[in-house]
Amino acid sequence: MREAAGAVAAAAAARSSARPRPLSFYGLLAVVLLSPLPFGAVGQWAWASLALATALILCLWSLEVWRGAPVPRLGGFGGPLGLFALVLLWAAVQAWPGLPIALHHPIWATARSVLGQPLAGSVSVNPAATLHGIVRLAAYAAILFLAFAHCRDPARARLAIIASAVAVAAYAGYGLIVFLGGSETILWFPKTAYIGDLTGTFVNRNAFAAYCGLGLLCLAALLRRGLSRRTEVGGPMRERMRRHLEFLGGHGALCLGASVAVTVALLLTHSRGGLIAATIGLLVFLGLTVASRAAPRRRAALLGSVGALAAIALLAVSGEATLSRLFDSRLESELRIAIYERTLAAITDSPWTGTGLGTFRDVFQMYRTPAMERPLFRAHNTYLENAVELGIPAAAALTAAVGWLAVACLMGALRRRRDAEFPCLAAAATALVASHALVDFSLQIPAVAALYFLILGAGCAQSRSSRTR
Repeated sequence: MREAAGAVAAAAAARSSARPRPLSFYGLLAVVLLSPLPFGAVGQWAWASLALATALILCLWSLEVWRGAPVPRLGGFGGPLGLFALVLLWAAVQAWPGLPIALHHPIWATARSVLGQPLAGSVSVNPAATLHGIVRLAAYAAILFLAFAHCRDPARARLAIIASAVAVAAYAGYGLIVFLGGSETILWFPKTAYIGDLTGTFVNRNAFAAYCGLGLLCLAALLRRGLSRRTEVGGPMRERMRRHLEFLGGHGALCLGASVAVTVALLLTHSRGGLIAATIGLLVFLGLTVASRAAPRRRAALLGSVGALAAIALLAVSGEATLSRLFDSRLESELRIAIYERTLAAITDSPWTGTGLGTFRDVFQMYRTPAMERPLFRAHNTYLENAVELGIPAAAALTAAVGWLAVACLMGALRRRRDAEFPCLAAAATALVASHALVDFSLQIPAVAALYFLILGAGCAQSRSSRTR
């Protein structure tokens, strides 16, 4: 019976692999995985190019659908996508100058009195910045949808994760070469911040640490898949263990080597939040692997043991600076607490309507204290920043939309027997970025957000049986 089931699965995999992959799928991978090259796509031209390319790929996918490509059924995912659309609609309302003056932000009344002339105000203190924020959120939603549409095919989901792992390993390798060579540059530009820290092609070490963490999860998923393929063959325990070790010494060695490089790069960023968030993500992934119906505990124990031994060794070799920052952070913690307090004050002043998507850097200057010597452009807490910009209801809706998808992946990881590593990966990636968002803003870096939504879309697509189109 087991042999017959295996034959059916192999035939399905062969048909899936033989199915042509549309150009829009390769375009999606190229756009997402090349986005870290221009400083994590933080510059306006870089994220605008990312958004434009994503829109063109969405049009290409629509053309492929018109020519007969399958359209996936949203099923239970229409709800979170609808919440996402409502948040975008509310952001557009924030930038619209046609609302009653009573809804305008008070700064517009101040500007009218100072200038002595009428101004077309809005809920947003900076409508142009709000429109920019809408474009960025729409681009992330498009990446999520395209990943979901394409990765209903498990072969495409696997290719997306392999490509993501290779890309992160390549960026980590580049970062290691530059760091160990003693060059304080990003590409051919001299660094202006985070001297002595490994940042790869990113400006911010914390964002690169989160990016490396997502790559580690992709590599862990590939290791899990490789080990599970050896277990499906069956046989005595000694024979299965022999196949596991043979995989880890053969094709799996590539994943192990890449994992070592990415982990070393993560440690050399000296990012405390990034290290803790990556650890949380890996623990969630391992926990789901143990809880999954498809994963024997011995395989999970083997994967966890290999990871734990490697982590201890690497931490002993290159994690001293990160650990020293982890235990000596009183001054920075005091500054963070002050930022959070002033951010809460901004939320209290506009709790329902917000100040406009993308306007935190404009608004916070009105709430700075003299102790904050330099301008602050981020709240270092994505949830609080969203509440300032969107208002509490819309910010809660945005968080609920992503959380809804993550829960669907969690349920898929616990329910599925085949291809369970994809929803496991998406749930673990959500745990990583959600925990890091409590203390930093990596999810607001376009390259990190694009990779995360690619992973989340693939995980959502594979959280249901691939037989259900």
